[in-house]
Amino acid sequence: MSTESVIRKTHRVVAGLFLITIVPAAYFSFTGDPSSPHPLVYAPLLPLLLLTVTGTYQLVLPWTRRRRAGA
Repeated sequence: MSTESVIRKTHRVVAGLFLITIVPAAYFSFTGDPSSPHPLVYAPLLPLLLLTVTGTYQLVLPWTRRRRAGA
């Protein structure tokens, strides 16, 4: 397996995890006490960070390929 396919699959799996964590986070965000939020409210942040890293890699990859091919 190439690095690109591993990153693409990781991005897809993490996107699913992100969607799964949104539901309980939204529930506890809207029903909890505003002065002391439930720790589950912050659960989507780690998948969101991983989505940002893998998505940025996939976005920049075609540009770097073109630059390498032109050089």
